[in-house]
Amino acid sequence: MGYEMSPDASGRGEVPPHVKPDLVVDFNYFVPPGIEDDPHRAWKRLHEGPDIVYSPYNGGHWIATRADDIFAIMQDTETFSSREFIVPKRSPGTPNVIPNQLDPPQHGQIRSIILKPLAPKSIAPLEPMIREIMAARIARIASQGRCDFVAEFADVPSELFLRYARIPIEDLARVKKFADTVARSDSDADRKQARLDAREFLQDILNDRCRNPGEDLFSAIAMRENAGEITREQSNSIALNVFFGGLDTVASALGFVITFLAQSPEHRRQLIADPALSQDATEELLRRFGLLNLARTCTRRTQFKGATIEADELVMLPLHLANLDERKFKDPLTVDFKRQRSAHYNFGTGVHRCVGSNLARPEIRIFIEEWLKAIPEFSLDPDDKPVGQSGVVMAYRKVPLVWPTEATAVAAE
Repeated sequence: MGYEMSPDASGRGEVPPHVKPDLVVDFNYFVPPGIEDDPHRAWKRLHEGPDIVYSPYNGGHWIATRADDIFAIMQDTETFSSREFIVPKRSPGTPNVIPNQLDPPQHGQIRSIILKPLAPKSIAPLEPMIREIMAARIARIASQGRCDFVAEFADVPSELFLRYARIPIEDLARVKKFADTVARSDSDADRKQARLDAREFLQDILNDRCRNPGEDLFSAIAMRENAGEITREQSNSIALNVFFGGLDTVASALGFVITFLAQSPEHRRQLIADPALSQDATEELLRRFGLLNLARTCTRRTQFKGATIEADELVMLPLHLANLDERKFKDPLTVDFKRQRSAHYNFGTGVHRCVGSNLARPEIRIFIEEWLKAIPEFSLDPDDKPVGQSGVVMAYRKVPLVWPTEATAVAAE
């Protein structure tokens, strides 16, 4: 398949004897070749090989590369459990996050606790706040004519989540660090510590909500605890789940959105000419630039697409790669805002479909609308370039942008 060892790759282990040699790939998902230049194309190269492959890195794990297989694995909760849902497996003492780590029927019972506060009807009243915060951040930089988008905007979705969850905005930098570490660090010790620190942080939030419940997400969890329906351990685990889910994924999505629009004036003109297209554009951009690398734990020896998967082995499910499967989406690398709408995999599928998508979608749509209203013409900095990264959540860690301002127009004259 043409993969070479990255000089930064580490943690390669032995290949188990039951793994066929032709299914082994030299692929560390934290640092796959080409990730800094184009994260999605770096992963897309896996489509050149078998439908399921084995990586000896990060404790060893399988990778399902095709949409239908990823869907089938996510649906078969008896064979593929969610008890370990990211690679590598958590070290002992790492806090659980539920309902992500639960299988049916326990999963549905816990998930129901957070459905109402994250339902579309509950999120809709937040749109004016989302628009106000997005517009204010854009206005702050509009006259500068340049920015590193990630440095300026990576914390905006986190700020929105904190305001929605009634968490003091002064804690923004602290909680963003938790999220960044869990999503992209290749250090198990650092990821574990970030989860432990976040759990301690959330203890105080839950204690407050138990005493003074409101209408926010953490109050919904605390009220179930007050009613004796869940334990404090479960309460804290649910809080950890929604906390990490709400802090990082939208920021990562915005990095891909702005990088694409910076390189495609044709798509920008489409959106400016027809602002109503922003909702369809949001869905298409979410499809094209997926984010998550989830996993499932095999519960018993099973045969899958010619591979023997042993009990307790992990199967990685790169949802972004499912979105780029030409067997599922015609010309998948092309962005077409008028593409016939079909379900993408960016928020998962089946019982574990992300309920936070109801908040993510309006955040991305409103950002697109407000950015193009304020800065319709912009491009990547010709003297610099974006830098991509991989992990549990795909992202750019730098996106340098430039655009004309009144000052530059006067200077040009």
